[in-house]
This record gives sequence, C-alpha cells and structure tokens, in this order.
Amino acid sequence: MIRGVHAFVAPVMIGKDHPLYSVNDVYNGILVKGNMLGTSMFYGSGAGKLPTASAVVADIIEALKNPGHHVKMGWDGNRLNISAMDSVSFRYFVRIKGIAAKRLAEAEAAFGKVEVTELDHMDEFAVMTEVMTEEEYRLRAKKLSGIRQRIRAEI
Repeated sequence: MIRGVHAFVAPVMIGKDHPLYSVNDVYNGILVKGNMLGTSMFYGSGAGKLPTASAVVADIIEALKNPGHHVKMGWDGNRLNISAMDSVSFRYFVRIKGIAAKRLAEAEAAFGKVEVTELDHMDEFAVMTEVMTEEEYRLRAKKLSGIRQRIRAEI
C-alpha cells in the first residue's frame, strides 16, 4: 500500500522509448504514476518550458493538499503525506573532474559499480551509478572530490 506521494520538478535523463522523450519546443508534459490511475501523461502547449511544468506540478500538489477546496474528483478523505525527496531513487549521471584512468577507483569507492563515459581531450569523465536514493547519493558524493554536476536518470 502506498503511504505517501513523491512530487518534484527536476531534470531527469530519459531514454528514447520514454513517453516524455518527444516533448520539446514550447510544449510541456508531465508524467503521473498512481496506483489507481496507472501511468498517464499530460501534454500540451504552454507558456514556456520551465514555468508550465512547475505550474502543473504545483496544481497537483495544491489539489492533494486541499481536497475540500477544488473541483471534486472522486477522491476519498484519506490523506497521503508528501514524502521527503531524500527517499526518491534514481540512477545518477555524475560529471567528474579528471581522467577516468586515474580517478575511476575513487569513483567506484564512492559509488560502487559504475558505467564510465569519456570524451577525448577533456579533463572530465562521467559515471552512471546504480540505483540509490537521493540521501544515499548525497552521502556517497561527499567521499569524492571534483564532482562538477549530477543529473538524475530514469530507473
């Protein structure tokens, strides 16, 4: 049984087979997964890439927080807690300063088994981690210097 809901707006790397992959330009989309609804996508033109996606998520959160103050949708009175972001799980694409051949052991000591991506003539490489929670990523990342960026990736 679901005990809470995760709701967030964040960049996430997705594959070509993902329903949101073809959303671009001034169109926005949001993917909602629920035990009663299943997986559904809402898609359409908007006022811009970031503002519209944020507004849609804000509307969903508002509806969940205030069931008595919006158009009734057949929801019951049971409340779901919004779960902490630290409990959400992803894989992470982590950009790291340095050369993979010299720093891969450090990256593996911090993150465990990783997939490595390198670009020629760059003082940077990237790793794709295994699945872990946001909290676990944050703790593991503290063990590795030179992290330039991390991007969440779909599981």
